[in-house]
Amino acid sequence: MGRHYDLAIVGGGIVGLGHAVAALRRGLTVAVVDRASSVEGSSVRGFGHLCITGQEGEARAYAELGRELWLTLAVEAGFWLGEAGTVVVAQAQDELAVLEEFRATRGGHDVRMLTPADVRDRVPVADGVAVGGAFFPADLQVDPREAAPAIARWLDAHGVDFFWQTTVTGVETGRVHTSRGRVSADAVVVAVDHEVDRLFPGIAEAHGIQRCGLDMLLVEADFDRARSR
Repeated sequence: MGRHYDLAIVGGGIVGLGHAVAALRRGLTVAVVDRASSVEGSSVRGFGHLCITGQEGEARAYAELGRELWLTLAVEAGFWLGEAGTVVVAQAQDELAVLEEFRATRGGHDVRMLTPADVRDRVPVADGVAVGGAFFPADLQVDPREAAPAIARWLDAHGVDFFWQTTVTGVETGRVHTSRGRVSADAVVVAVDHEVDRLFPGIAEAHGIQRCGLDMLLVEADFDRARSR
């Protein structure tokens, strides 16, 4: 760890990897430090839904930039990406009215309203469930178990140094203290998600940060059979 970097990133999840991609494209030298042996946590357990349309304001501007980056990275890093869009199902008239209002705020450019028959053509809902819906064509989908590790491998192949199985014990301006020694850098990005309560317990306590749990299921569905029920 004797090398000095332009940027040191604490956390090898998708947020940390995103910072590494941005820095690499700017010609910076980058180190990524993570206590795990590979990408794990919510970066590989999430839905893989890249929500573009639902963002607003500054978040929408970043989402659109992110969309183009995901499309480019899928080719460069070699992982599957689907331009599947998102179907939102309305089961009541007030829900449909909200979707209509949302479409109006967007000028109809990236929100397409769906009839009940349109909804059933796209997703396996039973007869009488949907009163309508909307389709967001700009949204993307990836397999998070494939995408994040592929991005990490691509970064590694392009000169980013990864220090896996390395516990960070402290961070200060220009330095990251780890179980394997000190990483020196001009700038440090901390992207550790909920682990902030362990790395910065005082800050977490002062702001009332609490951990929560999320259970997820992977379901394999026969769409044709589901539609027939």
